[in-house]
Amino acid sequence: MPDTATNAAPDGTGNNHSETNVQVEGVDEGDILKTDGRYLYRLSGSRLIILDTNKELQIVTEQYLEEIRPQEMYLCDTVLVITGTCKSGTQICVFDISDPTAPLQTGTLIQEGRFLASRMTGGYLYLITETQYFGETPPKTTGTDGSLSPIPADRIYLGKEISDTNYLILTALDVNQPQFFSDVRAVLGSGDTVYATADRLYVTNSQSSAIQDGNLLFGLSDRESSNFTNLISFSLEQGKIEPLAWGSVPGCLLNQFSMDEANGYFRLVTTVLKNSKRSNNLYILDANLQTVGKIEGLAPNESIYSARFLGNFCYFVTYRQIDPLFAADLSDPQNPKILSELKIPGFSRYLHPYGEGLLFGLGETDTGTIKLSMFDISDPTAVTELCTKDIESYYSEALFNHKALLISPKQNLIGFQTETYRYEIYQYNASLKMFQIKASLTIPTKENALSTQDNARAAYIGQILYLTWDGGAAAYSMNNYELLSCLHF
Repeated sequence: MPDTATNAAPDGTGNNHSETNVQVEGVDEGDILKTDGRYLYRLSGSRLIILDTNKELQIVTEQYLEEIRPQEMYLCDTVLVITGTCKSGTQICVFDISDPTAPLQTGTLIQEGRFLASRMTGGYLYLITETQYFGETPPKTTGTDGSLSPIPADRIYLGKEISDTNYLILTALDVNQPQFFSDVRAVLGSGDTVYATADRLYVTNSQSSAIQDGNLLFGLSDRESSNFTNLISFSLEQGKIEPLAWGSVPGCLLNQFSMDEANGYFRLVTTVLKNSKRSNNLYILDANLQTVGKIEGLAPNESIYSARFLGNFCYFVTYRQIDPLFAADLSDPQNPKILSELKIPGFSRYLHPYGEGLLFGLGETDTGTIKLSMFDISDPTAVTELCTKDIESYYSEALFNHKALLISPKQNLIGFQTETYRYEIYQYNASLKMFQIKASLTIPTKENALSTQDNARAAYIGQILYLTWDGGAAAYSMNNYELLSCLHF
């Protein structure tokens, strides 16, 4: 598996630097920290902070972002894109950062609705929002004349399955021409989870239903009930968006890692609740989102807690009292098979490939503390747990947000913040088959200041680790994790 956490620095130094932990190689996801191999770009509240790491860590730009509550950002060559909420819905701000000491805002665009998700690939930002349906008034986006204008009727679609009165709005933006959207589409329907490849985007919406006297009722679970997930697929091609297919499967998705596309097939795992009883299913769909293969009724009375698709295999964890890690063979789409089932205490909330034949798990013990696991998946028919590490901490954002995890198999680096305002760094010792702690860094804070140690993110450039948080940044040598410099925002 490729190591998506590292890349060559664009400044020609040849140094490696980390990137945001994403699901699909080549499809970027927004976060509050980005780096280009020299500069660090950090969102801190309503501020954009740009730090120069050359020689000594220093702030070169501190800019307040007006009329927008920043949520995440993207870095694409010399363009910085920030998305966030505003009075009219969701706003995009585009900056030319050819000179990081003097960012130049080149575009401001708005689309109605709450932010649902975004992705960037091929120099285009794809933004998905959701807004309520108000009679005959179509939703609005920034038009070609720069004003907030209704979406044209020929860009609005009626979904195959309509379960509520919302609009999904999808826009595409060429970040090098940020004065207007290159395309916009709206679909009558809702969404809650998004998965994207370089040329496809899927929006799903999980629903619950109940049947009473032969009538279908929504949002009820105390009668004969079930849940299901509606799906819509879109093609993405050089900033053009086209709806392709609609589909539906039983059960609800956990998150974006419950989905995957490979070899023209869309695969997903769901948890089904029917008549107060739970079970878990795996489905394989064709390009028309029609089911061609499935495994149903797995792990009764348990729920899916994590999943990861790796090529022709799917690994997923269910949990109630023990942690079964399932390995499934998807090489024959019409006949997927469960190859093995490993039962161990605790469970993993996130799974990540960690080199040849290894799968890393970040989760919880049966007492609720954080647990690191390393699984041997070299033989999918006999998956084993090589080692575990229990950490005396009960919470990390990385348990629920993969972008908060710094992970690099090439660097043998695993980093995340705990609720005790410490940043923990581990490595895996393959010869000893054990996790070893490299550093436990206390996140610095100003004396006599309110705590601003939240939302920690780390990145490395060469052999320097840069730890950033809402109130500051620090640099550490990765040889011994000695503190090199520290500053506060």
